[in-house]
Amino acid sequence: MKRTLMTAMLFMGCMGFAGSVLAADGSSLYKTKCVMCHGADGKGTAMGPAFKDSGFVRSSGDQAIAEVILKGREGAAKKYKNIALGMPAQKLKDEDVSALVAYLKSLAGNEPAPVAAPANGENGKKIYDKYCARCHGEDGSGSQYGLALQPKAARDLRTNRLFFSDDELLIIINHGGAWREMPNWEYVLTDDEVRDASRYVRALNYGPDRKNGEKLFKEKCALCHAADGIMKKTWKAPDLDMSALGSFEMARTIRYGIHDTLMYPREGVRTNAEIADIVEYIKGLKK
Repeated sequence: MKRTLMTAMLFMGCMGFAGSVLAADGSSLYKTKCVMCHGADGKGTAMGPAFKDSGFVRSSGDQAIAEVILKGREGAAKKYKNIALGMPAQKLKDEDVSALVAYLKSLAGNEPAPVAAPANGENGKKIYDKYCARCHGEDGSGSQYGLALQPKAARDLRTNRLFFSDDELLIIINHGGAWREMPNWEYVLTDDEVRDASRYVRALNYGPDRKNGEKLFKEKCALCHAADGIMKKTWKAPDLDMSALGSFEMARTIRYGIHDTLMYPREGVRTNAEIADIVEYIKGLKK
């Protein structure tokens, strides 16, 4: 009886230990593979987006996240021959990928991170009007000056919720935009001013045009993604009416593409507003 009891206790202890190892593996893999670009606390850096409270991770299935890990993401950096940035593909075992995905999910959490009420809404608008409106326009759609900037035009901030988490927006304001004329403001604005400005930007809004989204989808996307698309059988593009992706993930996939696939980045082809229109149309296709 004692031997049976001890065996049972030993088995239960081993099971508990195995679970802790799996959790530790995800954390360890993150520190080895991800921390340089995404930050030790998962809140992101100027090199990579945040996983902490990430809507991208929350709204994506495990398989979709695993594919990004294994295939990487090309982004816009490839055209700069001397800069080896972008999300590189990772060679990991299935169990390591599962552990890493689970850890990223734990960083993202189950509920959207609450957006704090503006401590000073008027101050956020004053900061925006003084420092941001020259490029991004009074309503966030982009000024004439900002839209003419090279190598990339100023972003349409009305759609910012489709592309950036709260933490990522703070990082962009503080550190600027890569390969854009977006300067860093960390030495100009205080932390409170950056937060006020980000909350004002979060309040900007774009009403998607579903009809325009349908037009744009049929022009390009339907070739691969429509049931009767002429490239559908050849390239096996997924059926978007069955997609489990949320708006955030769809918008980022359209904008940044998927590495090693024909889904190349569209950020140089479509504006943020056009991407938002396409996402709105795809949402209407879902069964």
